[in-house]
Amino acid sequence: MLRTDRMNRFLRRQYARGRRANFGYWLPPDGVRLESKIARTALPHILAADERRDTVLWPCLFNQWPDWTWGLQGTGDCVAWMVKHRLDVLLAVTIHSKLARIKVPAQVVQEAVYGFARVEHYGRPDYGGAGTYGSAAAHAIERFGILLRQPYEGHDLTRYSGRRAIQWGRTGVPDELEPLAARHKAVDRVAVTDAETAGALVQAGYPVDYCGYTSWGTHRDQDGFARRFASGAHGVTITGVRYGSRPGFWVANTGHGHHVSGPVGPFPVPDVYAQCGSWVDWDRCERVFRAGDCFACSFVAGFPRMAVKDLGTQEYLG
Repeated sequence: MLRTDRMNRFLRRQYARGRRANFGYWLPPDGVRLESKIARTALPHILAADERRDTVLWPCLFNQWPDWTWGLQGTGDCVAWMVKHRLDVLLAVTIHSKLARIKVPAQVVQEAVYGFARVEHYGRPDYGGAGTYGSAAAHAIERFGILLRQPYEGHDLTRYSGRRAIQWGRTGVPDELEPLAARHKAVDRVAVTDAETAGALVQAGYPVDYCGYTSWGTHRDQDGFARRFASGAHGVTITGVRYGSRPGFWVANTGHGHHVSGPVGPFPVPDVYAQCGSWVDWDRCERVFRAGDCFACSFVAGFPRMAVKDLGTQEYLG
């Protein structure tokens, strides 16, 4: 039996006994190389930026979808919720920056991300019970694409369904929907293995995975940083970066976000978004990145820097 299989069996017993939290993240299988195919060619222009700017990306999200709200997982599909939110924010930034002729009438269907990652990409839907891992989802949206939260012939995908996620996690995305998903594929992918890269990507307009055995905020201090944490196997999304005397990242827990409270810090945050996130200190995030299962992607080849300006509140990005 693979080492990671043994570990995941042990962890399932711990979760069943209430000793650890698990929202659907599992260790990647032995032999999976968590690396980017374009790490050396796509990012030098982003990493070369000398200026460190406090940057948040959620204004684009609310500009595109003013009625955005968090949700609740219906199964162990936290990685799909993480990727869905990363892609929703990325699409909103890409549309606002006018770098590509992308027309997106709706947000991403996380059930399809979940099915593609578990079945079509990995080919082993029983892996670790419910759940998947970051690398599988990152590769799946590049290989198979995404579906949008709208009606399709024979499939009404306007609302999230935990039952659908469970079913598609066992049998895959229905064949008739695969050509429709292929219309919207990520074209570039990069592994994010350190905080410097994550910060540079967010400054350039790209949200980042925060995926693995990690911790996230449940209550914020006066600066908006998490001072109480939950921890376990989870996938959530980074949509902001802060530098200065206390650097850190905004971590959005969109599948279980209704519990976070406290001050939000120096940047305005819509109330509904504040309920699902907090700033998390740089060093704490660094450990998760270095574990090797966090990614970012682009819908435009080469990761162009995106200029996102005033959205009617203040100029978050230059």
